Amino acid sequence: MRAYGLFSKVMLSIVLFVFVLSGMWPLVLFAEDPLDRLDPNLYGTDTLLHSMYELEAYQPPQAVDRLIALIGHSDMDVARTAARMLRRMGRASTATNPAAQILRDPNRSVSSRSSAAMGLGELRHPGAVEPLGHALKNDNEEIVRMHAAYALGELCLGQAADALVVGIREDSSPLVRGAAVHALGNLWITSSQGLEEAILDSDAGVRVEAAWAIGRRKLTGLQVLLVAALNDTDCRVGAASAWALGKLENHAVCEPLTQIVESSCRLTGQAARWSLQQLGPVCSGWN
Repeated sequence: MRAYGLFSKVMLSIVLFVFVLSGMWPLVLFAEDPLDRLDPNLYGTDTLLHSMYELEAYQPPQAVDRLIALIGHSDMDVARTAARMLRRMGRASTATNPAAQILRDPNRSVSSRSSAAMGLGELRHPGAVEPLGHALKNDNEEIVRMHAAYALGELCLGQAADALVVGIREDSSPLVRGAAVHALGNLWITSSQGLEEAILDSDAGVRVEAAWAIGRRKLTGLQVLLVAALNDTDCRVGAASAWALGKLENHAVCEPLTQIVESSCRLTGQAARWSLQQLGPVCSGWN
């Protein structure tokens, strides 16, 4: 009997070992209702994401409160996925205020507030402009302000521009200013406020973002500043400016681009050559 008991234990251990190695253990993890798995206290990031993907197929209204709670999750992928699902369910207006409360709560962790900021951006509701603008201006943590700036750009709303311009002009962190410039480049508005300062910023990374933003929005009124930036001491700024000039589709950019092709900064020269090729007939006289 003792031998039989020992044999049973050995066989059980072997079966469990094979069970784990074969990858069958997730079947146990994912065996229950995905709605019950939206509990961050019991399940990790992968399980939460997998559960939301399952729920996306039928979008049960019972999931709304649990999804709203996940907007403050420390993992930003979880927060953004939850917010995106709420938007697709038509619950963006319901989720905006709770997400804003998480963002404003100084007792929440930096990662939680950052997630809430990006979640508000995913909701794309006009009510998110005010809390994100407040966080961009007032949060003590650089990383939260940076994510608030990015989220304002995700809203794709013209009324987010004022808060971003303030961030560009007043924030002491180049990371935050760069994020605000990037976000401002996503807004299809006619004003160039904020970008004319950004292309002259003391930080090269901010100047690069400004050049990209000007090009994306095709702001011909800032062409002179882009031409001057071709000779920036940082080659990345010169290259971004050459790319942006090509996006303006203006014959007046052909000469400065042609002159900079042989720049001592190889990156700028390559970008200028690419822009000239893209402009095609606009700069047909270029050799």
